Amino acid sequence: MKKFKLFMVGTMCALALSGCSDNKSDQVDTITTTEITEVTTEATTEQSTEVTTEATTEATSEEEANSEMASYSNSGGTYTLNVDSYVEFIETTTDPTSGVNNEDGLEVNYGDTYITIQRFPNNMFFSDVEGFRDYLGDENILPYIVAEDTEVIQNADVIEWKNQVIEMKSGNTVFVGYLYYFKTENGFYKASISGSDLELLEHYKNFVDDMTFNK
Repeated sequence: MKKFKLFMVGTMCALALSGCSDNKSDQVDTITTTEITEVTTEATTEQSTEVTTEATTEATSEEEANSEMASYSNSGGTYTLNVDSYVEFIETTTDPTSGVNNEDGLEVNYGDTYITIQRFPNNMFFSDVEGFRDYLGDENILPYIVAEDTEVIQNADVIEWKNQVIEMKSGNTVFVGYLYYFKTENGFYKASISGSDLELLEHYKNFVDDMTFNK
């Protein structure tokens, strides 16, 4: 009986020692695996953060570039055209070919894309935009008007407006334009943007929204 008991005790001790040894090994493996996982996670996170930061920086830089505004005012100082730096316009108001070369006019262009603005002071000849448009007598552009533009002018200084879309063809080139007749407290305006670059026209077609007026 004593030998049997000793055998059993010895066996239990051996099993106990074996169990202890296995548990320690598992703990070491677990710790090592956890450490590797943590290091890998940190490295991946750093890489992801760097990529995200670079992408965000590039997007921000591009957004800042497009948000930089260029301003052009007529010589009378009654209004200012503000456009972003998507392209760089050149002022051609005093050019002999410009139809607005006086203190109330302003013209800028990029290639064959033109933004033209003409201000008329308030007077007794017209009281609303419809009368203003009739007063100008733009019969020469009537054949080229393809639609009444329903675009809403988002400028708090603009009291009333009417917009039109024009289109004409020269050889194989199609020119599109947007005409704006509108009223502010400091006068009536006829403005337009036209050209053959449709992407450029769409980018700037709401230029009246960013205009400022001196009351």
